[in-house]
Amino acid sequence: MAMIGRALANLLLLLVVAVCGCGWQQYESRMQASASYYEYLGRVNTSLSGHVEEGVSEFGITFRVPARFRWIEAGQRSRQHPFGRRELPGLLGSWNSFVVNKETGKEAAGRSRMYLFGNYTQFQQRNEGTSNVNPMEFHEDLVSQLVGALGMDSPAEAEWKYEQIPKRGGYVEPKDYTLVELSRGNTEFRLYLYPARATANTEDNDAPADSEHLQFAFLFEIPANTTSPVKLDTGITHCLEWIQITGAVPQPLAPGEESGGGGEAGF
Repeated sequence: MAMIGRALANLLLLLVVAVCGCGWQQYESRMQASASYYEYLGRVNTSLSGHVEEGVSEFGITFRVPARFRWIEAGQRSRQHPFGRRELPGLLGSWNSFVVNKETGKEAAGRSRMYLFGNYTQFQQRNEGTSNVNPMEFHEDLVSQLVGALGMDSPAEAEWKYEQIPKRGGYVEPKDYTLVELSRGNTEFRLYLYPARATANTEDNDAPADSEHLQFAFLFEIPANTTSPVKLDTGITHCLEWIQITGAVPQPLAPGEESGGGGEAGF
């Protein structure tokens, strides 16, 4: 009887050790996952500016730009550089780059630039009866006018590439873009259209429906001699994966109702 008791006691001890061991493995796995997530957040915060871009939030989108970029106020001539006098459709914001000189530690103007375009104001203009432009053709119109401003041929259909940022399995919900890459001289232009065109994405089941919706485009101008290009690429990726659509298509105002937001882009 005593032997049976000792056997049961040993069996119970083995069960306790096994259960505790399994729990410890789960705890350790969760701690490692948590540590990896906070490391990722650290990289994001290093790569991006410390604030959401308030200047464009009224158009239904929020995001943080790569850390080197600074907002260009409306009215400044450099706001549409390098497009000269040609006004591209739906320009909502522009940013200059600034980088730190490693020798002096001082900040100086960089060579890369960033632009945001969108069809929000086109919906407003249609509602007001001041334009007959179709806001749902915004992406195609922007690409057409951009290549015209740059003196280039229109990209072939195969050059409208589907790009998912981040790839599935990351820490944030993937965003579906259409990427159009252009180059002029030693300067690269990366145009990310959001949401992705259904015709450019044959694998995605989350492509937007045919109903009207907000469209945006992020344009990055990147000269060949850009400072710290890897850091810039990382910043662009994190910028695009953390965008949030916070608004909807502006609706026509009821008779006697005054506009309450989403003013003119100021260009």
